[in-house]
Amino acid sequence: MFKKAIDGNTTAMIFWLKNNYREKYSDSQKTPLEEQLTEEQIRRAEADADVARAKADILTGSAGSNESTIIIDDIGDDSDDSESESDDKQDNN
Repeated sequence: MFKKAIDGNTTAMIFWLKNNYREKYSDSQKTPLEEQLTEEQIRRAEADADVARAKADILTGSAGSNESTIIIDDIGDDSDDSESESDDKQDNN
């Protein structure tokens, strides 16, 4: 296709430009809102790919021990238990 475009075939030139420089030579123009949506979709797809890659690294064990994060959920706090016990004693009196 490129050789035909170089040789002077205008149809091949148009086809090649539309496929290789879509933003500049597309038949349809996007509104600024559509361009923003496209950029956000690309950004989200890249973020999803990063998350998938990180999950795969964790599952295969290729993530180093320094890269992993351990989340600890501290539901039972000792200070909360003692306050609730003292509240129960006051309610009983």
